[in-house]
Amino acid sequence: MPKSKRQRVVPLTETRKKGLERKTSLVEEVRSCLEKYDKVILFEYQNFRNKKMKEMRESLTDSRFFLGRNAVTAKALGTTVEEEAAEGVHDIAIRMKGFSGLLFTNHSVDEVQNFFATNVEADFARMKATATRRVVIPEGPLSGETTPTSSEPMLRQLGLPTAIKKGVVVVERDYVICEEGDELSAEQARLLKHFGQKQAEFRLVVKAFWSNLDGFKEL
Repeated sequence: MPKSKRQRVVPLTETRKKGLERKTSLVEEVRSCLEKYDKVILFEYQNFRNKKMKEMRESLTDSRFFLGRNAVTAKALGTTVEEEAAEGVHDIAIRMKGFSGLLFTNHSVDEVQNFFATNVEADFARMKATATRRVVIPEGPLSGETTPTSSEPMLRQLGLPTAIKKGVVVVERDYVICEEGDELSAEQARLLKHFGQKQAEFRLVVKAFWSNLDGFKEL
């Protein structure tokens, strides 16, 4: 009986080789884009959402996004004057930290900024996000359409002071889900989502760019 592939032991040398191959492929792709496009735009992303990012990629098929593996991408550009793949592009590489990514494009910076601005999308905040405003659920009955009686135990478990009275979920006293500036707990995030309170925005913000005509510029 043949052995299951899941049980196959993969030598460390094999995994290291595959990792090196992926890094080499990424470096080659970044440098190829540097020759193909006349601009490299460094952006910061906030409240990242995979679905929205996929939509943006599909809308901008004549350009190329790079997200994640910043250290490898920066190394491909070159982080020093001596190592840079094009004159001045190391200024982009050394700023690739945290929640940042690159867009290789032939569009103008204004066009890219407008594209980013039209693709801001509100979403529900997740745990550890910062509350942008105070949200209070007032004392009284809740709509049966959005809050059926079957949801009452869950709401009570999340901290909302509820009860079922005459077949309706009732909030027994005013309840503050969050204050502006709070770091949201998992329970707060779930309550905000239940009540349709979107306190996060997916957005990309241009921080700097490099062009083969004008060099580096920070915004």
